[in-house]
Amino acid sequence: MKTPTIEELAAATLWGRELLSTVRSQSTIMARQAATIDRLEAELASLKPWLVVRHFERAGVKRRIIRTGLTFAEANALCMGVDASSATCTTKVGKRRTREIGPWRDECELEKASYRRKKR
Repeated sequence: MKTPTIEELAAATLWGRELLSTVRSQSTIMARQAATIDRLEAELASLKPWLVVRHFERAGVKRRIIRTGLTFAEANALCMGVDASSATCTTKVGKRRTREIGPWRDECELEKASYRRKKR
């Protein structure tokens, strides 16, 4: 005698059929969300150029542009690194900056024409 599968057992009851239907619809939703995320990441990667901006939490301290003219992958790698915030920074320079100015974090932004450095 063949052992019934979970789907066969679940299909044998009304509750099981409803549960299977819910699981299948949630799987479809998750697949659509994953596809949407992939599409958005591809769109972000096609937009150029990107920059990394350092934001300070203390009032009155202006944000600073760290790097310009980056691809999305380069900017994202810098912003996701260990030294991209005061909470995770391990360098002496970063720790000193945190002591002197307070909490900070690096973020990626699309570069505006006004941010581009003029070539001399």
